[in-house]
Order: sequence, then structure tokens, then C-alpha cells
Amino acid sequence: MQDHQSLFEQIGAQGFLPEHSTLLQTLEIRLHGDMVASLRNPLFETTARRLKNYLTLFKLERRIT
Repeated sequence: MQDHQSLFEQIGAQGFLPEHSTLLQTLEIRLHGDMVASLRNPLFETTARRLKNYLTLFKLERRIT
């Protein structure tokens, strides 16, 4: 929770900077990873992993085009 608060304060003071993107992505992965793991459902874990991969591909394609 402290990581979230720190990032929130940094963005509030400085605006959203490119270096914030990496930390934001790390926090998001940690949050969603913990939520999926807590369900202990292999089908849900597989679906979440596939959605994450599709989103990554979408982001990469967007950078290229």
C-alpha cells in the first residue's frame, strides 16, 4: 500500500512522467497477480495470463504503428 501512496503523491506533484509507467505497471501486475492467485482456480489463472499476453501484444503493436 505504501508503494501505491508514494506513486500517487509523485504523480500529483510532478504529473505523469515516463518513469512512473514502469512502477505503475509493476504495481498493477502485483495487484492482479495476487488477486488471481488467491482464487486458486487454474482456469481463471490461464485466462488471466492469456489476457495479459494479448494486452502486451496490443501495446507492442500500437508502438510499432
